[in-house]
Amino acid sequence: MFIEDVVDDFELTLLLLKRAGLHFEATRAETENEIMEAFSTQDFDLILSDNELPKINALNALKLIREIDEEVPFIILSGSIGEEYAASLMRLGANDYILKTNLSRLVPAINREIKEYTLKKKQKSFGKELVLSELRFQNLTKSISDIFFAVDYDLRITFWNKIAEKEFNKNVSLGTHIYSLFPEWVDEDISKAIKKAIKSTEAHPFKLKCVIEGKVEFFEGTVSSSSDGASVLLRKVTETYLNRKKLEKLNNELEVLLYRISHDLKGPVSSVIGLLNIMKMAPDFDKIHFIEMMTQRMNHLEKTLRVLRNVANIKYGKFEKDEINIREAILNLIEIISINDMKDIVHVDFKSDENASYKGDLMLFNCIFQNLLENAIKYGADEEGIVHIQIKSSCTDSDIEITISDRGRGIPEQIRDDIFQMFFRGDEKSDGSGMGLYIVKHALEKIGGKIELDTEYKLGTKFKVTIPSNHKVLVGLEILKEEGANASRAKNR
Repeated sequence: MFIEDVVDDFELTLLLLKRAGLHFEATRAETENEIMEAFSTQDFDLILSDNELPKINALNALKLIREIDEEVPFIILSGSIGEEYAASLMRLGANDYILKTNLSRLVPAINREIKEYTLKKKQKSFGKELVLSELRFQNLTKSISDIFFAVDYDLRITFWNKIAEKEFNKNVSLGTHIYSLFPEWVDEDISKAIKKAIKSTEAHPFKLKCVIEGKVEFFEGTVSSSSDGASVLLRKVTETYLNRKKLEKLNNELEVLLYRISHDLKGPVSSVIGLLNIMKMAPDFDKIHFIEMMTQRMNHLEKTLRVLRNVANIKYGKFEKDEINIREAILNLIEIISINDMKDIVHVDFKSDENASYKGDLMLFNCIFQNLLENAIKYGADEEGIVHIQIKSSCTDSDIEITISDRGRGIPEQIRDDIFQMFFRGDEKSDGSGMGLYIVKHALEKIGGKIELDTEYKLGTKFKVTIPSNHKVLVGLEILKEEGANASRAKNR
């Protein structure tokens, strides 16, 4: 823009600039309104202004321009101007002043000012983009709900978001090496993924297992290259991972269960069908003998169905919250198992808190302790064929602890880790289903309890059952002895 009221001076100046090789478009203005209108429709890289015009002077034009644009070069081009006045204009923001009688300075001054102005615009634009980029980065990292951190080419932390701080429980200083935070990551997939990302432009997925405060956590994420290293985005998938593992285990167990149950059902059914066919073909058959044989097969079938029903109830059933008196419930089980009818060879020493009780499902409770009692009777005979079972229950405000022990041969050390597995039998000669302890363990897991084999117990086998109790338990110690008979001697567990 050239602020000039004399048209001839305007055109002579343009001619001079074109002859000097400058390429430009020029607008002439001589009033405040014309200046404002010109700035409203276009941008300018340079302002040339005469000192004195009929309707505006250089000082007022400078003030007006600086209100619009603080950076655009402003050069005074005047026929006459005092040096002191020109210096005051320079202090107010003018870039230079040139006399019309010395136009040889004009082109160099224009080139200089436009070069500096262009550089300033680039720096300003770059700085603005840098600020905007930083703001976008900050907003992005704040909006990320997953773990996010960045490392440089030397694997030192350059960014660590709040989620990372919370999940890893580490307040990290920038510049910290990733391996000083997580030495175990040296051989993990995340380390390999970071190194690959730094060398390429692709995102690399990985899986991570990390111990945090003594607990194993599982993560999945991706690593992407960045301008100064790599960015890591992580999501904790521990619950999903464990649920997937549980589902895989459940499916495997279901397949095994269906196979074994079908096998166990097929045997007695085939036997009964065979016996019935023999009875048809032999009119003089021994009815009593055949009935006893079929009864044995049907008892085996009933036992298999009971195991199947227990497994189904534990895994898929709905559970009630009954008020269970521990002493009464175990005495009822002793009655059901008919231990009182086996008093010659089965002796039970039952020590119980008389009024101890908790709220839980009676079916699950019976399932747990009936299996343990039956196992103790079956496998707990001493060398003389006598079964000694001791049951103790004790209670606190938080837990109920019940131990069941016998004086049998015990469980060999080499199979102790397998006894709670589905269909595990400690001896090939055992006629058990291999499901008893499996059912006990899973029933306890349903109510938040647990079962442990006492490996220090040397007299036979001792199991400790712990069940959480959610209310205060009344305590009154009573010793009850129940003795029974008619249990066969068990040689192997």
